[in-house]
Amino acid sequence: MVKKDSCGCVVERKYASDFLMRRLYALKGEKGFRLVKRVSLDDQRWFEVYERGNEIRYRSSECPLVVIGLEALLEAREEGVPPEKWREVLGKVRGLQINPLLERLGEELAKVLGIEEGSIHS
Repeated sequence: MVKKDSCGCVVERKYASDFLMRRLYALKGEKGFRLVKRVSLDDQRWFEVYERGNEIRYRSSECPLVVIGLEALLEAREEGVPPEKWREVLGKVRGLQINPLLERLGEELAKVLGIEEGSIHS
């Protein structure tokens, strides 16, 4: 699937910095999205998952690892990769080393995307 950013440029993301610089799944004032769940990863880092029909967006703390992880995992979900394959998805991001924070993010996002089968579309 060819991804395009808000100005119509083709986006190919391979490196961790690519996911950080081009945020395709961040909620940026679009209307009609409803909050599915807020997850606290620790005392400072968090994310929220929103949905509107088949579209999923997020809001999060500005931690680069959280943003990179969410962008990579939501892109993979859109391409048909099941949420439980989070470790494989993050392992393919060049320049990203999986640490305990990313493990927690992957596990928690997989739970959120797996809840209420009729609510979160796969």
